[in-house]
Amino acid sequence: MAVVFNCFYCFIYILKTIVHKMIVSYQKVFEGLQTAHELTLNKQLKKRRLNNIVTILQDQKNKSHTTKGWRRLRTVRKCLDSFKPYERTKMQKRFHDSFLQATAAHLFADDVDVDLARVMKQNKWKHLKQQCLAMTPRRFGKTMSVGMFCAAYLYSVENAEIAIFSTGRR
Repeated sequence: MAVVFNCFYCFIYILKTIVHKMIVSYQKVFEGLQTAHELTLNKQLKKRRLNNIVTILQDQKNKSHTTKGWRRLRTVRKCLDSFKPYERTKMQKRFHDSFLQATAAHLFADDVDVDLARVMKQNKWKHLKQQCLAMTPRRFGKTMSVGMFCAAYLYSVENAEIAIFSTGRR
């Protein structure tokens, strides 16, 4: 019985030393989190640093098409080109160009320093009227063009609301 009792105490002693060595230290975890937090703060501070006038002017020259309106226009065009396996006809491409021309004022509405004359020149538009008349015979893809444009526009422009009024049966 004494031998069993001594083995039991040995087992308890060994178990205590193992548990004592297994105590988890959160120091390394804390240091890792602190380092990651400091890196994030440094990135945010770099974004907030003031630039001198020369840097600002150079950035404005380099970022000619990075405003919200140009991104929206590019995204709408990319969406219209990516309706696979459907290929747009020449007439539908003309419809979409007219639709973009009619919605240009809304696409660039959030841009503070937008030059609409430049927008018209780069897109080869003569005006920015907000009306568009698509008058062609049957089977030219008018309904499909409107549907494609609405889908691309809703995908590209946040908080957009579209109302389509049609006297047709479709």
